[in-house]
Amino acid sequence: MDKKGGVMTPRKTVVESISCMQSELDLIDIWRIKNPDTKSYTWSQKSPNVFCRFDYWLISNNLQDFAKSNDIIPAIQTDHAAIDLVFTDIDTELKGPGFWKMNCSLLEDENYLNGLKQKVPEWKAEGERVLPDKRSVWDWIKYNIHAHAILHSKNKAKERNERERQLQNNYEEATKIFESDPSELNAIRLNKIKEKLELFYEEKTKGIIIRARVCWYEHGERSSKY
Repeated sequence: MDKKGGVMTPRKTVVESISCMQSELDLIDIWRIKNPDTKSYTWSQKSPNVFCRFDYWLISNNLQDFAKSNDIIPAIQTDHAAIDLVFTDIDTELKGPGFWKMNCSLLEDENYLNGLKQKVPEWKAEGERVLPDKRSVWDWIKYNIHAHAILHSKNKAKERNERERQLQNNYEEATKIFESDPSELNAIRLNKIKEKLELFYEEKTKGIIIRARVCWYEHGERSSKY
């Protein structure tokens, strides 16, 4: 069930070691429990074509009912797929929207800047009609700039998340097609989609680095407050 191609004789020592550990600690392979008849793999090679499921979530048996979802998902910069496990949320505490911080990359976003150029005169005119002095008008303009930046950031995040989801779906689909038919054409298609996904995550990582101020640490600044 967990291998395709290559030598199909199981490595008994490894299998027995894992089975013994599962028995002693009451562990289960949650992916196989939830997917009893599914063939899916976390590692492959092209010459010769071999596919294996090497990676597992072995969880305590009494957590089985709390496993909301588990899946094999795309991973980049590695020859293994990622394994994903989600538990039901047992935290009932209500949480607020959190703290928003300005992303300076917005200042290079033409759509955001064009929106400001259009809106600022409108906010200024609106403030001058109803507010008593220029300082109040200035605070009103700043408030609206803040709200506009948050809205624009949320919309960009939704678009980025949707693009990421689409790329992941395309990669998963291409992977399954390649696993069922490891032809050269399917391999080329899979590599092209993987390159797009890697480029997307490189751009996403740059944003994380900027927000984390990693460059301060790399250039010798003290990072005690981080």
